[in-house]
Amino acid sequence: MSYRAQRNHWCGVHLINEELGVASELPNINGFKTQQHGWAKGFTQNHRKSLPTVLRGDFPLVTKVAATIHLSSPVIYILMLLLLLLSLPASQLGYTIPVAASGMIIDETLFLGLVLL
Repeated sequence: MSYRAQRNHWCGVHLINEELGVASELPNINGFKTQQHGWAKGFTQNHRKSLPTVLRGDFPLVTKVAATIHLSSPVIYILMLLLLLLSLPASQLGYTIPVAASGMIIDETLFLGLVLL
């Protein structure tokens, strides 16, 4: 909703009411998993729906880059899985002296790609 509000130039008003109470409790593990699943699903749906609109919109490049990074944050889990799957065979191959430099370049590229994302 925040992306829709920004695209449509809506303004919000924050109301402070100390009489409103919100019940809270610590979730159990199943509640935590459900919450995390809902957040990830919401991010994915928002990415699919809002990113094309933002990229086609009349926004500055900085705004488009920031929105792309923010909306693409769940992609990090896929990249982490890819890194894990690629690191297992790489650890079994072992690097010899002649290919050590090229192996380090591959490792550093994968690492930097994940860290910078």
